[in-house]
Amino acid sequence: MKKKSVFARLFAGLLLVTAVLSMSGCSTVLYYHPGYTYSGRPTPPSGLYQRVLVTYTTNGSSGGAVMLDGLRDLRGNIQNTVTSFPIAGFSSAYPSKILNFPEQTRGYVYGLTDGALTTINYSTEAGTGTAASFGAYSPSVAMEPNATRFMGAVYSQGVLEVALSGGSYVSLNLPGVNKVVMNAGNSILLAMVNNSNTVYRVIKLPQTTSPVLPPGYIDCEPLTNPVYCVVPVKGTFDHPVDAAFSTDGSAVYVVNCGPECSGTTASISVLQPGTIQVDQIPTVDPASSAAPTSMQTLPVANPIPTPAARPSL
Repeated sequence: MKKKSVFARLFAGLLLVTAVLSMSGCSTVLYYHPGYTYSGRPTPPSGLYQRVLVTYTTNGSSGGAVMLDGLRDLRGNIQNTVTSFPIAGFSSAYPSKILNFPEQTRGYVYGLTDGALTTINYSTEAGTGTAASFGAYSPSVAMEPNATRFMGAVYSQGVLEVALSGGSYVSLNLPGVNKVVMNAGNSILLAMVNNSNTVYRVIKLPQTTSPVLPPGYIDCEPLTNPVYCVVPVKGTFDHPVDAAFSTDGSAVYVVNCGPECSGTTASISVLQPGTIQVDQIPTVDPASSAAPTSMQTLPVANPIPTPAARPSL
């Protein structure tokens, strides 16, 4: 009997140790923080390494942003002792758009009702101030990853705004503008106008005391010493509503809404990036038949017909 009791106690102790190790192991795996983080980035306040930034509005007049656990699809931590991970110092009545640049450890949230583009620091999970500000209810904003240039379609005023880091703004007259697009290299700035078959691009004039305005320009600003101009792009379009860029930089794809926007044919127009860069100043009016086209030569028809194409949010 005595021998059996010793074995029973040993077995019970082994079970206890196994249970403790199992519980400790689960705790470590759930929120494992490596000793050497990627590029030396700090552990964020939430402790989450797979995160999703989400914005919300409660009633259209107040709202904010939170981090979610992207690995487990949770609002708070696994123990439910922390029910949410809000972005500190950030609030917006209607945060409608997120521009995400994780490689730069930051993102930007656009507030529709105030037109402010606010910087979100991913390392501290906090808002760090306004990067650029456009008119309230502007339908579209764009920027490049290094945050040196921003664009906004201020539809209510009929202007395309170009803003530089630090607060310098140029407003180009383009009535009906409702979409702006910029590539990651900050070399192509495009704009679309409501109910139009034209794509426009922004060009930057060479800095000189006597700037020469390009043929066919829609507007150049500032008036006294023009720096930026907006000009049409020579090509074939049918109510263009958006554009995307190939990862290798060899093509620009313009989305033509067609019949869903009172046009004729939904399609994709494929453009040559080299012809529409911000430093490529036209020498011939793009509306002229003598102007070179920006359309690429493809083994199929260009534009490429598609079943449907709708405006993006």
